Amino acid sequence: MVSEVAAKRWVFGGGVFNCVVAFPFSMPFWHESYIRFFNWLNGFIGLGGNDWIPPVDGGNMLFLNTAGLALFLIGMILIYASKNISSRMEIALFNGAVRFLWAIAAVYYLVFHDIIKILYLIVFIDIILASVYLYYYFAMKYIDKEEGFY
Repeated sequence: MVSEVAAKRWVFGGGVFNCVVAFPFSMPFWHESYIRFFNWLNGFIGLGGNDWIPPVDGGNMLFLNTAGLALFLIGMILIYASKNISSRMEIALFNGAVRFLWAIAAVYYLVFHDIIKILYLIVFIDIILASVYLYYYFAMKYIDKEEGFY
């Protein structure tokens, strides 16, 4: 039988990951320091790629803050879904699908635009989370249906 507790923990963890990574991007005065932190970490580890340049105009800063808020909200939605995972696993499934799509887009920019390579770590984490969400969705929906999981 698939462990509902394990699925709950993975979805909760993915939500917390989203909140922690995205929140600094959502604040008008934090995103620049956060971007510089990513650049420093990338250089410290020696991964290469072009530094990420923080936006300087209001329109791009607002767009970055809006994206940060949206990712933070998605993290909160995952935390919410984890509280009753057996009836909300579809939320994690849809999030996993978007994580796969984001990973494809990120790898494109990593390869063809030589952005900071530390983002490979986030791509790796997102692919793991997406794969786990996919596994638990189908395991809970189809494998355990006969055993009364739902």
